[in-house]
Amino acid sequence: MTFQFGVIAAAIVAVLAGLTGLDLGGPYWLVVAFWLLSLGCVYYLLAGMSLVTIFLRALLALLPVAALAALIVAQITESTLFDDGETRALIAAVAVAAGWVVTFVTAEMRQTNQEQERRRDMIRAVLAEIDLIVDWSRPINWDEAEQDMRQNFHNDPRYSVFVAYGHQFGALKRLTGQIEILRDDQIMPVTDFFQLLDRLETMETRMSEERFSALNWERRQATIIRYLKLQEKVAPTGKKAADVLRKAPFRGWIRRLG
Repeated sequence: MTFQFGVIAAAIVAVLAGLTGLDLGGPYWLVVAFWLLSLGCVYYLLAGMSLVTIFLRALLALLPVAALAALIVAQITESTLFDDGETRALIAAVAVAAGWVVTFVTAEMRQTNQEQERRRDMIRAVLAEIDLIVDWSRPINWDEAEQDMRQNFHNDPRYSVFVAYGHQFGALKRLTGQIEILRDDQIMPVTDFFQLLDRLETMETRMSEERFSALNWERRQATIIRYLKLQEKVAPTGKKAADVLRKAPFRGWIRRLG
């Protein structure tokens, strides 16, 4: 939010500078530059940097086109170097070049919108999955579960634990397979939650094996205690991951409405 407030301040300063430039009779191009800067800041706040980057590329591509257009205007207004046919040919060339840039911008925007939509769908699926896991884990009193387990081992050293079903986190697995789509501040909480669930899944698999049942009761009890301690972390760790995922994917405020 601090960075966004800085962008807002820059937009306000640019607008005021443009108005001041008009009042003082400053160069017209400088006033236009200030207003374009303010529009760019507003667009960044609404759409995010992903689409702003496209327009920066387009601006770079338009530089030679703009230079050629300026040359044509200068020659038309200040000299008779070109006849009418040559002038029309140059104008047509500029129009074709501008059309290429427009085609590029349109294609890039379409691709970016598709990528953002897939990303939002993936994050929505992961959020739904995390919410279900957290809701299931939160009501359980894990300290009480540990005491019950210790009592069961005290009553019968051959006591064994059977996990009927574990956490289902297929969407989270797919997300961690393409972790690059997340922002830097989202990667650590999401990865932490994934590794926690992965450890629990591995422990559940091993506790169902015959060689685990063959261990002495002290080792089996220690393993199960460790399993319960990890289960206790599921709800807070999952909530932290869900909180960072609910932030706008590209920092643009419009994206928060999706």
